[in-house]
Amino acid sequence: MLTQVERLLQRDPDAALHLGLPAWQAGTGGAAAHTALGLALMQAADGAKQRRQALAIGAQLRHDEMTPSQRLAWTGFMAADVWTTGKVADVRALAPDVAALDAEVADPRDAVAEVWRRLAASYLMLEDWNAGLHAAKHALAMAPRHPDRIDYTANPLIAVAYAEQDELPQAIAAMMAADRARKALRLPAKPLMLQNFSALFMAAHNWKEAIVYGKRALAAHPQPAERISILGNLGGAYQKLGNLPEAMATYRQALAVARSNRLEAPGTLNNLADLLQHQHKPAQALPLLRQAASEYARTGQIANEATTDSNIGEALASLGQRAQAARIFDRSLALFARADIVQRRLELYPRMIDNLEALGRYREALPLFRAYVKLHDEHVSVTSRTQIAGLESTLELERKQTELARAQREHEAQQAELARAKVHEQHQRLLAYGMLGLLALITALAAWSLRVGRQRRRLNQALAAKNAEIEAQHRDLARLNAAIRRQSEEDVLTGLHNRRYGQDWLEHEALAHARAQRRVDPIAPTLLALVDLDHFKRINDNWGHAAGDQALVHFAGILRACARQSDVLVRWGGEEFLWICPATPMAEAARLFARVRERLQQRKLVIAGHDVHLTASIGFSLYPLWPGAEGDWALSLRIADAALYRAKSAGRDSWAGFGAGSSIATGPGSADALGDGVDALEAQGWLVALGSTPATG
Repeated sequence: MLTQVERLLQRDPDAALHLGLPAWQAGTGGAAAHTALGLALMQAADGAKQRRQALAIGAQLRHDEMTPSQRLAWTGFMAADVWTTGKVADVRALAPDVAALDAEVADPRDAVAEVWRRLAASYLMLEDWNAGLHAAKHALAMAPRHPDRIDYTANPLIAVAYAEQDELPQAIAAMMAADRARKALRLPAKPLMLQNFSALFMAAHNWKEAIVYGKRALAAHPQPAERISILGNLGGAYQKLGNLPEAMATYRQALAVARSNRLEAPGTLNNLADLLQHQHKPAQALPLLRQAASEYARTGQIANEATTDSNIGEALASLGQRAQAARIFDRSLALFARADIVQRRLELYPRMIDNLEALGRYREALPLFRAYVKLHDEHVSVTSRTQIAGLESTLELERKQTELARAQREHEAQQAELARAKVHEQHQRLLAYGMLGLLALITALAAWSLRVGRQRRRLNQALAAKNAEIEAQHRDLARLNAAIRRQSEEDVLTGLHNRRYGQDWLEHEALAHARAQRRVDPIAPTLLALVDLDHFKRINDNWGHAAGDQALVHFAGILRACARQSDVLVRWGGEEFLWICPATPMAEAARLFARVRERLQQRKLVIAGHDVHLTASIGFSLYPLWPGAEGDWALSLRIADAALYRAKSAGRDSWAGFGAGSSIATGPGSADALGDGVDALEAQGWLVALGSTPATG
């Protein structure tokens, strides 16, 4: 059986797996034959892209007696496929087996180095950048000579790890080392290498170079799967440049390649959906997201399936289908728990809680808040705890309102009884007038009337007390609703407004400008500033995520101190903030940046007794940008984002901005022109760069 499987391995791994698996599961032959057949089937499953099957076979082989070369092969297959479980813990559990090869397998060392490289790739697939970097460097250290093929294959992984940690010079150096090894080994420039260069420039936010290398990678005739990935990078670069029509066309080209080759492309579907979401088209994004989630589920990519489910829930919530969104969010949370990705779970919780609050399902939102606090307790802000207390108060208020409703019903029953008693009293009084001679009866009636009077006074007093209690509870409810509404518009960590509030504010501002434009009474333009903390990832890497949160809270305080009373401050996402300055000209940009920079120098961030110097870069734009034009706040933000990139490229700790060009007074005259990238608008004279101002000492 082993011989037959080995003959099929190269030309038809699916057939080899189908042929040998029943015999292996039946356990025919001795222990040595069982192990050898299992390793051959692992190779067949890996070649057939049935990675979960390869891992299942490998798990049963783990404790078998193996020769050093067999142990090397087993570890290599496991390291290549372990990332598909979606759990970083599984990769870490395999790391001791890989480390043991250093002593157990003396030769060939380049084969051991390749296993370390595969382990590094699995770490990086699950975003464990530090562990992936360590494993890839160890792979290089294991190489028997330099240059070696491992220089060509491990250095790109090192580049990715550095790029994701914002260490771009080291990332570029690693990619250059890989390219030097390629030339020394006389290897052709493969599409994958060019694609890696494109991805690196994407990480560096150098969208133009990413496009150049992406087009070169396509020209190198990649395989369909590689072509899909390259087109995904290209579409992302076009999207970042603000060229949305080209981004959409590129994503659709990637999807066409996938469909024509019968390949699943959930990443491409996600890219398309993300673009549609940014264009406020959740109804069009939803079917793409559902298809992507289905494809991730079929391939066992739990973390990506969970992320896509979270995006589906967000789209449903945007469409007002909040009950269905709640069910999808629950499924996403369960998947994230299985994948053991804490950060993604923490990002999901606020979406779930906001959705349940919008549904009024506070009883379900409260345990989610508690789970969020338990998972991320050292990072929870005072605002989070306040919101938990608010939800608890809501539940208590609901209980009291139920009691009040019951008391009200009892009071109404007592009032009805009192009315009947009053009618009866009147009847008795008339009867008494007709029977003046019956003194004993009159005396009894008087006593009864006295009791009724006392009862009526007690009931009136009880009613007055209940009415006062109801009014107090209504006041409490109004205050609590106001607090919950305020919290739904605030960022949990910093206490600034959140992105939802910022978008709503800009929408209202757009309506005000449109009305003023129709009255030929334009409103003064609003200055929009995107503010980004420089080298924020270094704080997380050097001091931990708690220190990163501390830095964000500290910087939010700086912005509050610099903002004017009329300004609006928004945490736009991550370490990026939106500063809205109504009725403010572009001439104020330099002054605002100087104010922020001065405050950052005066108020140092202290972490674990150490002063940490923070700097920030700012990109400015105006809304509306062109005098007399109706304006598009999304376009103004894209222009501010492009200015922020220029400030970063100028060395950080600096500002840059774009103002209206002099060639056309009212700005671009067509929707097609508005879809162009910022560079194109600048080249056509519609925009003018106001100059990047690098920091000076």
